[in-house]
Amino acid sequence: MSNDADEGPLGFDRVRSVTDNVQIRRKRLQKLGGSSSSSSVASGAENKAVAGASPTVNSQPTIPSPVIKAQTASTSSPATSIESSPAGSSTPSVSVPASIPHSTPATTPAAATPAVTTRPQMSWKEWQNKTIQDVLQVSLTPRSDYCVLQSVADELSSENAELVFTKELLDQVFWSRLTEQKCLPSVFDYLLGCWTRAASSRRLLKPKHGVNPPDYEEKLSLLNEIQNFSVNFAVISGTADADEGTGLYSNIGERLLSKASSNRSPLPWEFIDAVIARAEEQELTTVLLGGVFSQLTKLGAKIFPPDLTTTLIDYRPYFTVLENLTSIKLVASSLPLLDNFEISEKTVVPPPPTPPSNPPVPSVHPTEASQIITNTILGPFFATSPIDPPFCWGNFTNPEIMSQPEIDRVAIDIRAELKVVQERLFFICDKIVRASPASRQALLEYFGKILDLNHRRTAMQVDPKTVSPDGFMLNITYVLTKFSEPFADLYGTKLDKISKDYYSHDPVLDISEETKIASDIQASNEYYKVSASTTNVNFISHCFFLTLGYFHYGLGGTIQSSSRLKNIIEDLKHHIARIEAELPRFENTPRINFIKNALDNARLQLRQAQGLRISSQCVLYDMDQQSVYLEMAAFQLMFLIHVASLSQYPPASNLALPFQNNIGPDIFINYPEYLIEAPISLALYISRYLPHILVKNSHTHVPLVNFCVTFLSNTGYIKNPYLKAKLVELLFYGSIDYQNGQKGYFVNIFDSDPLCHKHLLHSLMNFYIEVEQTGASSQFYDKFNTRYYISQIIKCIWANSIYRANLAKESEQDVDFFVHFVALLLNDATYLLDESLAKLGEIHKLQKELPAVASPEEDQETTEKRGQLEQAEKHATSYMQLTNQTVVLLNLFTSAIPKAFVTPEIVDRFAAMLNYNLTALVGPKCRELKVQNPEKYGFNPRELLSRIVDVYLNLQKEEPFIKAVARDGRSYNPANFDRAVSVLGRWVLKSPAELQTLSQLREAAELVKQEDEQGELELGDIPDEFLDPLMYTLMEEPVILPSSKVTIDLGTIKSHLLSDAKDPFNRAPLTIEQVIPNTELKEKIQAFKREQREKYLAARSNMDTSS
Repeated sequence: MSNDADEGPLGFDRVRSVTDNVQIRRKRLQKLGGSSSSSSVASGAENKAVAGASPTVNSQPTIPSPVIKAQTASTSSPATSIESSPAGSSTPSVSVPASIPHSTPATTPAAATPAVTTRPQMSWKEWQNKTIQDVLQVSLTPRSDYCVLQSVADELSSENAELVFTKELLDQVFWSRLTEQKCLPSVFDYLLGCWTRAASSRRLLKPKHGVNPPDYEEKLSLLNEIQNFSVNFAVISGTADADEGTGLYSNIGERLLSKASSNRSPLPWEFIDAVIARAEEQELTTVLLGGVFSQLTKLGAKIFPPDLTTTLIDYRPYFTVLENLTSIKLVASSLPLLDNFEISEKTVVPPPPTPPSNPPVPSVHPTEASQIITNTILGPFFATSPIDPPFCWGNFTNPEIMSQPEIDRVAIDIRAELKVVQERLFFICDKIVRASPASRQALLEYFGKILDLNHRRTAMQVDPKTVSPDGFMLNITYVLTKFSEPFADLYGTKLDKISKDYYSHDPVLDISEETKIASDIQASNEYYKVSASTTNVNFISHCFFLTLGYFHYGLGGTIQSSSRLKNIIEDLKHHIARIEAELPRFENTPRINFIKNALDNARLQLRQAQGLRISSQCVLYDMDQQSVYLEMAAFQLMFLIHVASLSQYPPASNLALPFQNNIGPDIFINYPEYLIEAPISLALYISRYLPHILVKNSHTHVPLVNFCVTFLSNTGYIKNPYLKAKLVELLFYGSIDYQNGQKGYFVNIFDSDPLCHKHLLHSLMNFYIEVEQTGASSQFYDKFNTRYYISQIIKCIWANSIYRANLAKESEQDVDFFVHFVALLLNDATYLLDESLAKLGEIHKLQKELPAVASPEEDQETTEKRGQLEQAEKHATSYMQLTNQTVVLLNLFTSAIPKAFVTPEIVDRFAAMLNYNLTALVGPKCRELKVQNPEKYGFNPRELLSRIVDVYLNLQKEEPFIKAVARDGRSYNPANFDRAVSVLGRWVLKSPAELQTLSQLREAAELVKQEDEQGELELGDIPDEFLDPLMYTLMEEPVILPSSKVTIDLGTIKSHLLSDAKDPFNRAPLTIEQVIPNTELKEKIQAFKREQREKYLAARSNMDTSS
């Protein structure tokens, strides 16, 4: 040994004498100095025998052996314990299953290592020397296969001691072997090999025929000490600094990954378990595990290469290592204590100013969401997903040329692989959750912080670099959903286990900036400030509300990302087409290479975008997974009804709709809006693209429909009109025929559910009225889509007599409400029919002007006209679809309750609308509606005419309607009725009896018109003050508007207020109750009418007398 004193970085001194060297090392090792006696092999841990130690040449068959039991730690160093251990001390019986191969010492392959064998003819001294040599693979004399410890041999020689290894020298032997010669491939592998070979030797010591081998206790004690030192030095190796010069450092994380990747032998988890337990005894667990997980995180980041040219790394070994590490309870519970487990803010020090002045002040910046996958321990694992780059690019290198069957085959593989990844992630998280309350809370806070950093995922424009990837968020969504499944039953038996006031109890996520259901941010923050509580909530509540958040930002964000990718792909295709069109212009010019590079880059971006979208669709269209999410969404909606109804629900029979208050309870209205939006948006996505999932999962129908009916009956509980419109849209998709003529999947619920029978029709009519005013600049057009959905739903339920009876009750019991509804229905019909026919006329004109086939040499004017034609066709298609449904609805309602449509407020407008459209369809200009391929726009003129005539026939017995038809001065023309009879008869669209009835209606209208003409003669010239200022007709019930002071007829203002609750002359708010009867003017009008009639009769009498 060297005589030069040299203190290494770890503080282990190399001194001049063996005695000093040993003593100082023992002091340094005292942190690991649990009892090293023959009975303390796995001190402080369940030191199990290595599963799978490879059998030696003379080994016997593998026999399971008991676990090495932990002993009480001693304060002495391992070496001191060895020296003081009595030779015959009692030692637990320990053995190791033979499946793990020996580690490689120095440069000697483990496979070439001779097996440790015990020979009965050997003395204890010989066996001890031989065993230490073979287990530690060291020698005191020159050997080609073992490492010669010359320093130990020299010291023994200087003391005139025999050159043999003894138990008392183990401390010195290990130290010399580890520090004087490099261990390949690492110190960790060497120590593992020693531990494993000691376990193999112990297996050979088993009693035979109930008789122990000679010196059994001494031999077992020696093997225990070897394992004990292996564990101690493994702790030192794992906690050492890589930059120290002792050579003790081992990158344990890297070595575990290497072994997991080799597939040649199982990983040494019993050894790792013992090492971690020993580190825990000496309070070095976080240091040891910090190094291991730091290495894993750094290596895990390499899974994600920056481009397509880099070979993908197999991620499975990483999962294997983490799964096994977290299966050790001590590891799982210690994870939150490690650096980089939680998402922390980073401190940024700006560069020093030039010239130097005041020193720069460090600033704290939040971690970007995109950095989580590489900067946290769990980040790389959750980011492992086949739908994110680079994995998706490997699956779809040329998506533009792949056939659908090829994509389907890849989709099956992607779903299967993702399922495995997500199950492994859940296994890991489950171990962390079960390890300790602290680790469980830390994991929940980790998920909550990720959510807080990803609020931009649902924005209209998103920079992918500022948010976490879709696959990352979906993986967490899956894990949280699986945690929530045990309590998410659709019977609602466990709803009360969820804390309704969760956000008042120090939640793990921040909702302060979230849009609330029916409260503004300031009022909401004040509410939570007042209601704040320090009471801890249960794990179920954390999981439930986190799952809702991830349904919105994780699953919902991925759906939005897929939609954005669709637009990006279309833009890239147009961009590529433009470049290709311009390419010939730059041939033989200096810019040609630049243009070609731009084209290649655009094509690469297109392939990547297509690969991303197809990959996301493979997952989003996964029927099994979406079925699980749908069930969770239904449960989430049940919870919201439960809260809003003050725990009355379930069952639905307890719900008294509408609720007593127009606004929901404080706890409900201050929830984040995404608690409703997330599950409803998911259900809508499934309805549009995966309706077979809803058909199959019929048990979700009742909670979905109950939610829609409940909150359409209590629209004041939800502030956002677009969110309420989604409820109608969801019911609409469930009402339309599915496929092969099958009824919509909600139809059975509509027909059988008592809650629907009582409230569905009224809630639809109510929202039909409410959607007139959404507060948005686009409200005029937004309402038509929602009303189209409502029309379709009413059409669907109309066959049920319960709903028809409900409509009659509405018209009788709440006349004003019903009249308001009908007035808006007429407004829509008037506007939509007018716009539809106008667009068809525009299409007719443009089709006549434009050639049928576009020419590449068309001038700019022709190109512009083609653009106008395209726009007109688009609008005509949309308007005709809405028109057809509105006319169908009018037909249904007028057939059921005709009297409700002849009230003074609406009958004149109704008749005028019918007359106008009858003129358009059969009048002199009807040929202007003749277009090419009318079915393309949903336009069937004969069918539309037939439906409008049906409305006439439904009301032909109502005298006010006949008078209104005849008094329509703008569009009434008896000839139109004759032409309608001719067309309908020629195409056999109406029976002879119906045609005769239509002719009779025309005759009755003619009689009324003749009587009115005579009445006009009686009145003569009417003073302007008696005329209605809007309709220019003689007022019957003049009233004064309180704000503008204008006098107008009561019927006119009633009709106006049905669609616009403002004074028509100054736009001041107005209700019908505010108008003031103008009794004085009314008396004047009545006197005028009497006087004019008397004059007329007198004139007639004089004429008769003179004749």
